[in-house]
Amino acid sequence: MGSGQVNPIAVYDPRIIYDIIPDHYIQYLCGLGYNDTQVSTDASNSIQCSIVGSIAHEDLNYPSISITLDPSKTKLVNRTLTNVGDANEVYNIDVEEPKGISVVVSPSLIQFLQIGHEKNATFEFSSKGMLLNQGNISDGQLKVDCGKHFIRSPISGTIL
Repeated sequence: MGSGQVNPIAVYDPRIIYDIIPDHYIQYLCGLGYNDTQVSTDASNSIQCSIVGSIAHEDLNYPSISITLDPSKTKLVNRTLTNVGDANEVYNIDVEEPKGISVVVSPSLIQFLQIGHEKNATFEFSSKGMLLNQGNISDGQLKVDCGKHFIRSPISGTIL
């Protein structure tokens, strides 16, 4: 599942972004299990994962969401959205759920009061109680819409 056809005009005016700083990528690599030497090579700098910390792969503030889900547990994923469009815009957040996976988003409506304003959204993933086989991968999508602009991001869930 892709994110759609490239629209150069829309790329020039994304409206909202998932802002990220380079240090988050370092923490992401540490969270993936790369050792200090490997991370240092990628970063072109001396890195110690025990000092910079690590984050789980699903916690990287990235537009797409990829999770691994134990059917007996709930998983929370957070995203921070930053307004780079007009002030005072209201967006509805909706999810087309991956098969067999329930996704509850909170809040489902966000309002940006100014340019640069940040809002957090939490996604709660859980099994719908369907019989799911280990290793099954299911796709869905996140839909963010203000009436004038529509943004889609892929969601992928793998059952443990």
